[in-house]
Amino acid sequence: MSDGILSHSHPVVKLLFSLLIILITFIGLFFAGLLVGMMYFGMPFSEVANLNSPDANINFIKYLQVLQGISLFIVPAFIIAYLINKQGLEYLKMKTGIKIASFFIVMIIMIVALPFINFLAEFNAKMSLPASLHGIEIWMKNSEEAAKVLTEKLLAANSFGQMLFNIFMIALIPAVGEELLFRGIFQRVFTDWTKNVHVAVFIAAFIFSTFHFQFYGFLPRLFLGIMLGYFFVWSKSLWLPILAHFTNNAFAVITYFLIAKGSIAAETENIGADPTTTVYTIISFLLMSSLLFILYRIETKKQ
Repeated sequence: MSDGILSHSHPVVKLLFSLLIILITFIGLFFAGLLVGMMYFGMPFSEVANLNSPDANINFIKYLQVLQGISLFIVPAFIIAYLINKQGLEYLKMKTGIKIASFFIVMIIMIVALPFINFLAEFNAKMSLPASLHGIEIWMKNSEEAAKVLTEKLLAANSFGQMLFNIFMIALIPAVGEELLFRGIFQRVFTDWTKNVHVAVFIAAFIFSTFHFQFYGFLPRLFLGIMLGYFFVWSKSLWLPILAHFTNNAFAVITYFLIAKGSIAAETENIGADPTTTVYTIISFLLMSSLLFILYRIETKKQ
């Protein structure tokens, strides 16, 4: 291992430096990119400050979405990894390949798990805060609705080419960026700190879910974060959680596109959330659990 300047630092120091680097990199790159985007799209500052309006430039919003993924996740993760180990890709476990069998099993897991994840989302959506926190609950619901409106704007696609760009923006960039940071950096730092890989998986998953600032989607994201964390632990390769994350997001983009085109029924994306589809939730959980066990055996046997 080629030591970086943070290589022998305490995990708390690594964590604090990581947060500082994320903040500095995001502010620097995002605002530089924002100025470039404003000039390219001909956007006055008054319109930039009002991107929630119905007639906001959707192409500019998509540009900002990509810019955020690069400046907040991807670039900081590589800088942090280099400061810990000059062989950054090696530290991030991006030089370790994955088995073909694991490749396909993970994709199938992410698809068959959807009804169970929808069930968790519906359960989460019905949760409510105590009466004393009613104001916070209203704020959460309003934020959730605003996020839903923005997501629908981003997912809207009138052509196959636009759908492919949405996959790049919503599936590829977040899959690479978020896994680099939450699994490649944070999970490893918490593993060093707690000396317990399971605790580290749960902490990283908790931060991953909290970071999205969507209370009514917290449980399904927490569950996804835990699965992604164990994919990283079992395979010792960041490519497996990246693949899983990409599959989950890309499937959602494709499903939304096909529903909008009328190619499949709108109810398809809600399988598991509707009480009448409970049988699918049970089947989903059983298939997912079986495939997770198979994947675990394949990966641990490999090692």
